[in-house]
Formats: sequence, structure tokens, C-alpha cells
Amino acid sequence: MKGMKKKYVVMLTFVLILSMTIGVMGTYSQGADPYSEFRIAVAGGDRYSTAVAVAMQKYDEAETVIIVRGDNANGAPQVVDALSASGIAGVYNAPILLTQQNSLNEETKKALGILNAKKAIIIGGPGAVSEAVEDELAGLLEDVKRVFQERGDRYSTAAEVAKAVLPVTKEKTAIIAGGTALVDSLVAGPLAHEKGYPILLVGRTVPDTTKEIIQGYGIEDLIIVGGPGVVSETVLNELKSLVSGEVQRVSGTDD
Repeated sequence: MKGMKKKYVVMLTFVLILSMTIGVMGTYSQGADPYSEFRIAVAGGDRYSTAVAVAMQKYDEAETVIIVRGDNANGAPQVVDALSASGIAGVYNAPILLTQQNSLNEETKKALGILNAKKAIIIGGPGAVSEAVEDELAGLLEDVKRVFQERGDRYSTAAEVAKAVLPVTKEKTAIIAGGTALVDSLVAGPLAHEKGYPILLVGRTVPDTTKEIIQGYGIEDLIIVGGPGVVSETVLNELKSLVSGEVQRVSGTDD
């Protein structure tokens, strides 16, 4: 039964992130049949404790953890860096844990000890996860590094994550998601984690940082997540001009 549940851990991590965008949390409950019901949450808890609970379902120990911002700004969850982190989490076999921007979350801090973590990879610059949090992590762990681009944005952060993933996986396929389409990045997460595909972001055009990854790492095939309302046909055609292989769009009836 426990082995069956572990199959859901990657998906649950991204369901957690989705719950941050729609405000859904519940109490801890496990049904007898994990295929029909499987909920991970902590009674009276929040997104941070739920992230820890998800991690504990898979990991007894984790040498490396991925740290991403989990709090809100102006009423909106700041989760875009977390969504691009799935590939690097797969490479390092590492859980994704959440923290507030300016202080290391206490539940996350406790989890570092329980998991016997030695290293942390922070996704995003100091504007996402502050230097104060980085310093506190450095006082607790043997090694802390940050994946981001100076004066960058979500597009460049996704590209920097790809630079950490592709030299390890050697994959020639990348996932493309809209830079403002958080749910589409969310649903792409399990595939990125399992296959080692980077998630690259586009806007109304293909950003230079995304182009550089596609061309610089010899990406041949692209999987676009979302319909034309998320990634336009103009952008799709621009992407086709950058690769030698297949550009496949995966979308439903709603964008």
C-alpha cells in the first residue's frame, strides 16, 4: 500500500501548489483505496505543513531539498518559481519545501532536521526568497545554492533551472508553458519530474532566455501545455522554427 501511495507523491506536490492558488486545504485523511481517495494535509495546518507532509510520504531522508517561495504578495500566491522546479527536484531526487519570502518557515525548518538534509537549492532570486532565508539555511546545512539570474524574471529563472537539469538528463525534449498560466505549469510538473524535461516559459513571444536554452542545448522536440489562449499560434510557429523535431500541443477544451 505504501508503495502505491508513493506513486502519487510527485502529483501531490503540484496539487499542493495548485491549492495555493485556489485556497483549498483539508484535514489528514487516507482512504482504504489510494486510487479512489488519497489526501495529504495536516489538521489545522497550512500549505507549508502540507508540503512537509507530502515530502514525508516519500522520503525517510533527503540529502538535498528544493526551497521555493510559498507566501502571497498582493493577495496572489507567488508560486511560479515552484512550478519550474519540478525538473530539478527529479534530478536531485529532492522534495520541494515552501518558505515565506523573508523568514524560513518553522515547519520547513523542522523538516530539514527530520529529513537529515545536507543541502538546499533555492529557486529564484532574493526578491523571491530573501538573503535572510538563505543565510539561515546556510547556518543549518552544509551547502546552500541558489538557481536564478541576476535582475531576471520568471522566464530567466525557468531557463536557469533548465541549465541545472539538462547537463544531467541530456534530454532533447522540453515542456513549454505560458508564463502567466500557473495551472498549465502545474500539470506539466509530474512529466518534467519523471522524464527530466525542463519547463520553459513563453509570453506573447518567445523570450531570449527560452530561445537560448532550446538552441544552446540542442532541444529537438517541444511539448506545449495549454491551448492558443495560453500559448498563441504565433508563438507556436516561432517555437517550430527553433527545433528540428516535433512540436506537440497538449490542451483541453479550456485554456
